[in-house]
Amino acid sequence: MKKIWQLVFNDFLSNVAIQSFDVYTIWYIAQITKDQRLVALFGSVGIINVLLSPIGGVFADNYPRDKIIKVTSVIRSFGFLVFLIFVLVLHDIRYLVVSLSFLLSLLGAFYTPAIQAIVPNISQTDDELFSNNTYVSTANQLASITGAGVGGILIMIVRPRLVYLMITILIIMATLFIIFLK
Repeated sequence: MKKIWQLVFNDFLSNVAIQSFDVYTIWYIAQITKDQRLVALFGSVGIINVLLSPIGGVFADNYPRDKIIKVTSVIRSFGFLVFLIFVLVLHDIRYLVVSLSFLLSLLGAFYTPAIQAIVPNISQTDDELFSNNTYVSTANQLASITGAGVGGILIMIVRPRLVYLMITILIIMATLFIIFLK
């Protein structure tokens, strides 16, 4: 599989999963736990990504981008697996979702600049660079829309264990696309 498609599928699936996680979790916290302070805390953790993205960009400029993408993807998958284990064992997952969201935001600060910066590295010509940038950008935009839609559909399932299992599977699938990138 061409590198660009590995990147596109990884980015699309991981963004769909994270968007779905966010949509479902906000609904879960608001409707099931009725804890508005927790909704606010969950939402505010995302600012970490914004604040640390410049550092992530510098990091992507100075270290191998493919390794940054792989490591952040693997850690993200591991985070979801650990979270899923806790979801299956514990009945009160309110602060676990905030912890996972914190981890995702932190990793996103390094993952996103690396994805954006690696495209020129894997493009041979200007035309290919233009096409590859279009693929990555389109995948990202489609993932935003699809993730919100999938999150909305997952709300109808209501059972957090099943929902978080499905999201974890998506994250692992995304990681498998990228883990063999050379």
